[in-house]
Amino acid sequence: MKILHLGTDEKFINAARKSYEIAFPDQNYFLILGAEDKSSLKNISFEDGLSTLSQKNCFKADRKEQIEDLIRESKVLVFHGLGPMHRAVFETYPEISNKIFVWSVYGIEVYGLYKVKKSTFAPKTFFKFLFWPFLKEAVNDFLGRNRDQTASMKILKQADYVSILYQEEVDLYRKYELIKKEAKRIAFTYYPADFIIERDAPFVDGKNILLGNSASYSNNHLDAFHHLKKQNLDEIGQVICPLNYGDLQYAKLIAQEGKTVLGDQFDPLLDFMALKDYQRLLQSCSIALMYHYRQQAVGNVLNLIYLGAKVYLSKKNSLYWFLKRIGIKVFSIEEDLVASNASAFAPLSESEMKDNRSKILKEISLDQVVKELKTNLSQHL
Repeated sequence: MKILHLGTDEKFINAARKSYEIAFPDQNYFLILGAEDKSSLKNISFEDGLSTLSQKNCFKADRKEQIEDLIRESKVLVFHGLGPMHRAVFETYPEISNKIFVWSVYGIEVYGLYKVKKSTFAPKTFFKFLFWPFLKEAVNDFLGRNRDQTASMKILKQADYVSILYQEEVDLYRKYELIKKEAKRIAFTYYPADFIIERDAPFVDGKNILLGNSASYSNNHLDAFHHLKKQNLDEIGQVICPLNYGDLQYAKLIAQEGKTVLGDQFDPLLDFMALKDYQRLLQSCSIALMYHYRQQAVGNVLNLIYLGAKVYLSKKNSLYWFLKRIGIKVFSIEEDLVASNASAFAPLSESEMKDNRSKILKEISLDQVVKELKTNLSQHL
């Protein structure tokens, strides 16, 4: 074992194991923080033929010596995300500082920080739901009470590599001084096109709009409703809004508000859907509106583009600029989703769909991910 991965019981670990094992066969060990044993894991599967996790793969107080051995034997440490248990490991074992440290970005560890989080909400969403919580957090930040956030930022500053798909997001981290100047990027994604896309999937064929990806404030649903209300919705079908994942109380409020603003055309998804059924639903959406100010739902967006959907993103979202840079035909909410644009809801042409699909396959393939891992980490093993 040369690469020690520290993660929690998250679905992302399944995809990470596949990519890392292809790049570095039998050199990975995944330490699952907070798990009792394999049978207690809900999101990580072992039915994939990989043999990189042992029976003792948990962070527990009575296994301190085992963890010390794993750290000592490893050459590279990969933190998948950064939460309280990651911080506990980092603070308990100072020898970590002598290893090559890769921070594999989840997103919440950045956008949960007060100094970054306050820039991720559009006006209507902020003043309706978040003004008072942010005021309290601002006071705590001023008084130095956000100790967990301070500890997280200290750890991020020690990362040798930032593992995330595109440079535009790393530039944002530099802007907020979250990483050291010499930190390098590994162009990594948990979901390369090979993992999330059916190669022969048909293009979208329907008039529906997909709005957002979850019941979270960062979807800025209220502000999205404001934009849609200004449009002529006569030529579209339903506005389908996934709210079956995230904050259930927020989901109920958004479902009510959506009905008030958009009437019967608003179709909130509040119940669990099988993946096959959800994919079939996506096929009916020729337009997708993702009003995130932050990178979010990247896998969903890439999948929608591959399926031929016309995707609207905010220009404040780094994902928008990445997609533009690699030649994807993507649209901005601020400039393109306006009342004066008579073709706002016109679907992409077949040639545009095909061109977008080919670029997704080229730029975000498993081969590219594996190549990036090898190029950056082989020298340390």
